[in-house]
Amino acid sequence: MDNKKNEVIGQSRHQFIYGYDGEQRTNFLKEIEEENPIVINGNNPMAVYISDYGLPPIEYDKKKVDTGLVTIVSTEYFAFSALSRIIETYSENVKNSEKNSTILELMNNCYCLNLSGIDDLKKVFNDSKTFYKNYYTDYLKNGDTSYSINDIKLPFVDLLMYLSQFKKVINNESYFAFLIDNNKEISIPSTKAINLYVGGRINDTISMKIATDPNKWKSYLDCNGQYIQSCHDYGDVQIDDSLKKVLKRW
Repeated sequence: MDNKKNEVIGQSRHQFIYGYDGEQRTNFLKEIEEENPIVINGNNPMAVYISDYGLPPIEYDKKKVDTGLVTIVSTEYFAFSALSRIIETYSENVKNSEKNSTILELMNNCYCLNLSGIDDLKKVFNDSKTFYKNYYTDYLKNGDTSYSINDIKLPFVDLLMYLSQFKKVINNESYFAFLIDNNKEISIPSTKAINLYVGGRINDTISMKIATDPNKWKSYLDCNGQYIQSCHDYGDVQIDDSLKKVLKRW
């Protein structure tokens, strides 16, 4: 499978990695993460396995729900999930007090925070992630609109902009490969929130790598109702015969 790993991590374009659900696909992705860690002063891709990538599906009446609000909540949830995982992985791999201080300075200056350590930053990202998950659940199940963004230190983040600056701080010229193992059912708004990045142009900061059974990625539309194929900037990698079997049935 080494040639398939190189096919995934060796190019910055967004990709769907088609393969059956199961241990083989999961191990394939985790090996890519292990072999391509977050490092300082580097120029190789940095792989990040994101397990909490989407919100669970909840049935709701679209006539009674602000779908724009659900879209925002789903988008911010993914952003903070990704950042939580990046900071967690970074702190495991990198022990550099000077870089840590610069990362904290970046957050404090850009977002008017008062963080004193990397653990504080982890907590801020995790608190925002939890806030949006709870907001989503209580709003759709109970119609609860009492949540306020004033309850968290960091309600919004521009994921692409922040990670672009983060790369400069750690002096790494390559990109973050977001490895998403689609091994659970997520909501359509969460799927579309992820597709928003897949449908974007290739950039030097984020590359989406979505591993899924061909039948289980529920939408190829983004949050704006556009098909992600419209930009023609993503490809696919086949790690087994799952896609071929689906195409034969067509």
